[in-house]
Order: sequence, then C-alpha cells, then structure tokens
Amino acid sequence: MMNHVIHVANMNLHYARVHVEDIPPEQMCLQPRPQVNHPAWILGHITLAYAGAGALLGVECALPEQWQTLFAFWEEPCPDPAAHPSKDDLWAAYERCHGLVTSALPGASAELLASPLEDEMMSRVFPTSGDMITAVLTIHEGVHLGQLSAWRRQMGMALHI
Repeated sequence: MMNHVIHVANMNLHYARVHVEDIPPEQMCLQPRPQVNHPAWILGHITLAYAGAGALLGVECALPEQWQTLFAFWEEPCPDPAAHPSKDDLWAAYERCHGLVTSALPGASAELLASPLEDEMMSRVFPTSGDMITAVLTIHEGVHLGQLSAWRRQMGMALHI
C-alpha cells in the first residue's frame, strides 16, 4: 500500500515542479487578494508537513527554526519576500524532505505505521502514524497544490498538466 502513497507523492512533486518553475522569484510572495496562500507559503508549508512525517519515520529534514512559525498552518501568509527563504532554497528543502520521507517509507514497520499518533489534536483525525504520513503525502499536499493552481489562475498564469 505504501508504494501507492509514494507514487501519489511523486506525482505531487512533479505537479509542484512544473507549476513553480516558471514563477519569477520576485512573485513568490505575491497575493492577488489578502490571505491567499502564495507560492512561498505553500512550498514552505508542504515542506514543514513533510518534516513532521519524517519525524514520525525517524528521519530529520533539518529545517530552519523560523519555518515552524512562518509556515505553520495557523499562520497567515506573510507577503514580505524578505521574511522568506529564496525560491531556490524553498524548492531545495521541499525536494530534499520529499526524498527523505519517500525513501524512508518503504522501510517503515507495520508496528510504526499502526502506532498511535501522539499529537492530541491531530490524533482526532489521524489516529495512527501511518494515517498521518499517508495524509501528508497525499491529501494535504494535494490540497495545497490546488491552492497553487488557483493562485496561478488569479495571477493570469497558465496551468500545466
């Protein structure tokens, strides 16, 4: 089953790549309207979620400390480009964390995947580590990539398939 999850995560990575690569770096924090998630926030947030999935799998993505607040789900996107990592740094971290998690997942034991999620709030929705990891690599990433697609449309940019 985890091979299917990895396949979807790899499809998401490809989708992200083709939808981010033509965004000029100076537009990564643009918001067509207030509170719209911009590409920098989307990439940073997905990467932060991958780091959480990695921690469950025993791998460390080693993200800068400020990412914990800058890209947390309760934070509104900051429109200031100076507050964000560069487009290249965001992409490199995203790709690196994706690789660490998808490489570690096939070796995860059934016991680890079935273990109760220790985060009290998240465990209400995702009772096990396997549930949480699967959600991060599929639905969570897909939702935010849909936001990237909507951002591109609002910016007058083409969508890629």
